[in-house]
Amino acid sequence: MGQVSYAEMRQVAQEIHRLEKQARQIRTGALICVGLLVGTAVFAGVIALLVAAFTETEIREDGGQLAMVKKDTNKVVATTQSLEDIDGSDLVSYAKTKTLADGTKDGEWTLSDERIALIRTISWKAGPVLEVHYVSEIVRHDGNQTRVEITTKAGHVITLYDDQGLKAGETKNEVFIKRFNKRNNSFGSLEEVNPNGDEKDGLGRVLVSLNRPTLAARPRPINVDDFFDDDA
Repeated sequence: MGQVSYAEMRQVAQEIHRLEKQARQIRTGALICVGLLVGTAVFAGVIALLVAAFTETEIREDGGQLAMVKKDTNKVVATTQSLEDIDGSDLVSYAKTKTLADGTKDGEWTLSDERIALIRTISWKAGPVLEVHYVSEIVRHDGNQTRVEITTKAGHVITLYDDQGLKAGETKNEVFIKRFNKRNNSFGSLEEVNPNGDEKDGLGRVLVSLNRPTLAARPRPINVDDFFDDDA
């Protein structure tokens, strides 16, 4: 039985090490190639989707704001920014096309029930304080006590009044909030919301944001700056 010298064993070990190193290099190269191919395919797919999106959509001006819609439709392309802002007074606005027995005016709501259901937040800024409340529930009351009651996710109740729902001496489109205290499970006193924002018959008090699945005509154009009173 022959014997293997130390030099021969070392030479065999070196050859095995070389082959293993070469195999690792081949595997690494193969992984890099696969990664490049996959990355190229993904990039090409994204580009194809973007091209398709741009060919099927258009940017349209909507009451001073821009919206991406599908061509030849009013359907807004769903994005995290597909919202619209309206004046809070539009929630209690209605067409005064008929007169009730007691002499008050009545008619269809300016905003449909479907659009009311899309409301997500109500916000205002008075001085340095910016308030944004997420909406949990909305109830509209018509007739002699025309108003909209909004319950926020924090439990506060915000009430918007039409001029026919007010008491004598109150101004048009007033807004009030009753803050809910979770610690003692009770409401605080009634607070008027952003009284300094009431500069144009109640307009500019609170800003309401809705989801916007389609381009719908706004009741009126608005300037968002009107809703954020920075006076100390």
